[in-house]
Amino acid sequence: MGIFKKKVQPLYFRPSDASVAQAFKNGNAMTKLSFFVFGLGNIANKQLVRGLIFLAMEIGYFAYLFSFGIGALGDFITLGTVEQGQVFNEALGIYEYSAGDDSMLCLLYGVITLALTAAIIFIGCMSGKSAYCTQFRKEKGMDIPSFMDDIRSLKEENLHAFLLAFPIIGILCFTVVPLVFMILIAFTSYDHDHQPPGNLFTWVGLANFKSMFSQGSKLASTFWRYYHGH
Repeated sequence: MGIFKKKVQPLYFRPSDASVAQAFKNGNAMTKLSFFVFGLGNIANKQLVRGLIFLAMEIGYFAYLFSFGIGALGDFITLGTVEQGQVFNEALGIYEYSAGDDSMLCLLYGVITLALTAAIIFIGCMSGKSAYCTQFRKEKGMDIPSFMDDIRSLKEENLHAFLLAFPIIGILCFTVVPLVFMILIAFTSYDHDHQPPGNLFTWVGLANFKSMFSQGSKLASTFWRYYHGH
């Protein structure tokens, strides 16, 4: 008769066990708020260090966003609006250059800001799941893990996550972000006539790909000659 027994739903004791949707749907008001005010549910349940770590990351992100990130996103959309100027200084008898926008840096800083935004959304989801885990334990009368318990878990059941965290962060920072940056350049007007910092380049969408496959275009003749030659 064992095979006819009703399947028991798993109990979610750790943030990694419950999905974000389950945590938000089944969580109480404090858990739901933890998705927006990071660490709130943990702090309310006396997991001060864990909660403050979540909160510090959110504060750090918004400090970056308001001091630099919003401007970086604006420059990412325009890729710069002020070109480098050239003025002849009669007293010195030389040309002096005034600083302008650098489209390459506008693109790079925009990609970095978007990557940090994706990271903070992920951390927000972890904050909500962590609050739900704590809520669930409290409702079931289970012990609430302390910060020392969290540290000990890194040497036991969470050892795999601890060991993989650094390689994954390295891959994201030094492989994925630069790759996205290089891919996005293909959707701009960057060429020998639009090289920063002296010149700006702009977004052109799929125009480069259309030109590459258009018969008789300069880009197509250059690309396909090289392709067939190899």
